[in-house]
Amino acid sequence: MNLTGSEKEILSYLLNESEATRYDAKKNLDMPYGTAHGSFKSLEGKGMIREAREEKTEKGTAKTYFCLTPLGTLRAASERIRSLRPERVPVTVKTEGGQPLTFKLSVPELADWEDMPEAVEKQLEPDVLKKLEEYEGEKPYHEEIREVAEKHGDSLPLILGKWDFFRRQGIENVVALSIYHAPSELNWSYLAEEVKTENEDVHRVIEVNFYSEMLSRHDNLQSLTATLTRVPGLKTHGVKFEEIASTLAEDPDLAPMVKRKVEVMYEEKEQEYERIKRLRDSLEVNHPDEAGRVLGEREN
Repeated sequence: MNLTGSEKEILSYLLNESEATRYDAKKNLDMPYGTAHGSFKSLEGKGMIREAREEKTEKGTAKTYFCLTPLGTLRAASERIRSLRPERVPVTVKTEGGQPLTFKLSVPELADWEDMPEAVEKQLEPDVLKKLEEYEGEKPYHEEIREVAEKHGDSLPLILGKWDFFRRQGIENVVALSIYHAPSELNWSYLAEEVKTENEDVHRVIEVNFYSEMLSRHDNLQSLTATLTRVPGLKTHGVKFEEIASTLAEDPDLAPMVKRKVEVMYEEKEQEYERIKRLRDSLEVNHPDEAGRVLGEREN
């Protein structure tokens, strides 16, 4: 679900201020009132903000305050992380097998690359090289995310409310990256409809979807991480699917979601295995001699 620049500004403002009127946005974001009014209406339609309360002014008119919904909190947190997270730059290297491989690395990952090849360094733009020289770690980045989690933990108790657990378990970066990817991985239209039905458990629906996609992505990334380990001196910063699933399951609140997702993945992979097995058996029955001849030629 795409957002305009003004909508992102308002989400960020509400992430800081907790609640605001349209006039607050106009005044503090230096935004035309028409733009603020239209953006508030659009965000409400997308299930990201809701009316928090009304207050009567001295003139007797009503002043409406808006706040983030759990879905809006997740999106605002994602946009905040995107604004803070070090940019990723594409690099191409030759693996130990001799094949060229192109992938993206952040400044911290580049900084951790032991004996970076000269060929890679030549690919980096001057501004990236300057950032590498100035890089002193991700402490400010982590601190700001922790502040967001502490302030909005009640909105998404099993995501932002678990931040201390993630930090203690050493998976803070993993979860932050999943929040970063949430705009492209979650079904925002479906979740927006859940918000608009005023489902009291909407935060749980969002959390279940978030962890489901998070585990799926780490399962898919496993093969890429295995490939990157063939790049000499490169620290992949990757976490294996089994490790992230087992770590999340150590929390009693998260364990049921992890267990259910793993069961679904097992059933899907079992069905895939059976499909491939049936295909293999069919080929052996219908083309036994041809398959043997082709394989024999390749071996020779």
